[in-house]
Amino acid sequence: MTRRREELVSAPNLDYPTFTKVQYQVFHELVRAQGADLSYITEEFYRWKYNPPAGSGKTAVIYLDDEMSAVNSMYPFQIRSPFGLHKGWQSCDTATMPQARGQGCFFSCISQLKSSLAQEALFFGFPNQNSKRGFEKLGWGVWREVDTWVFPLVLGQSPQPASLQEVEKFGEAVDHLNLQIASQGLTYLDRNAAYLNWRYLQHPQVKYRILAWVENEQWLGFVVTREAQVKGRRFLFIMELWSLTPELERALLSACVSVAAQQKLRHVLLFDSGHNDWAKWSSGFLRIPRRFLPKRQLLMGEVVGYSNAPLQHVNWRTQLGDWDAF
Repeated sequence: MTRRREELVSAPNLDYPTFTKVQYQVFHELVRAQGADLSYITEEFYRWKYNPPAGSGKTAVIYLDDEMSAVNSMYPFQIRSPFGLHKGWQSCDTATMPQARGQGCFFSCISQLKSSLAQEALFFGFPNQNSKRGFEKLGWGVWREVDTWVFPLVLGQSPQPASLQEVEKFGEAVDHLNLQIASQGLTYLDRNAAYLNWRYLQHPQVKYRILAWVENEQWLGFVVTREAQVKGRRFLFIMELWSLTPELERALLSACVSVAAQQKLRHVLLFDSGHNDWAKWSSGFLRIPRRFLPKRQLLMGEVVGYSNAPLQHVNWRTQLGDWDAF
């Protein structure tokens, strides 16, 4: 008879070598036909990922005959909403080895994680179609659909506006901008300097480019971009796109097209949850119909704790960037 053991492990105590092997084996099986790059799956990557500024992550592990056979992780963030600041936990990196499938491992892992949450927390993620039903059984609902926008063909670049500056790190200026954005009534993963520096400057593998719109030494908006390859095509990915007005967002999008031209990239991609659509249309971006997408991106989640119940109905702003590989 197979011996089964379940554990909830904090990030400092995770067996990263074995965990990384499980992730690689499972995801190699899932995406090898798509030619996806799995070079990001390293011990160094997960040690960084599970230790954001908001605290240490947790991993639910199931062992069959003392072998790590199923895992699911979550890691913490600060969520900002019209009701204040909240602790959020993103579910991620679900992996079940072939010998453990069909034994309820996914539901057991995700239930372990949920049971470990304190009251007044948000438990969320971006499930694929295979896991969506499992999360619904757990009590998750759809919070927001995430649209895919593309600038279809970059032909040339425009002169860079004087207000647009390339910056090396985030500081007090972005914290001030973050508070101004919060006054717009949005709910989003808090874009404070500590989070942004960890996310984009401390990433162990990827180099990102940061452009800020600055007037009178004040940040009025910013973008973060990176180059990536999807099915053999090189794209410029817009990771972050934040501004105080739709007009500024339009200017930042145009700047991203110029960045793509500088890097000899023909296409620009943005994953965004339906905010300032006018700025995107008027900048030449097209929204791809969902029926043509290989994965329909959904922000799903559950509010744990009665006092956060109004968060089920707020105006979420979500930008994915390379989140699936993050």
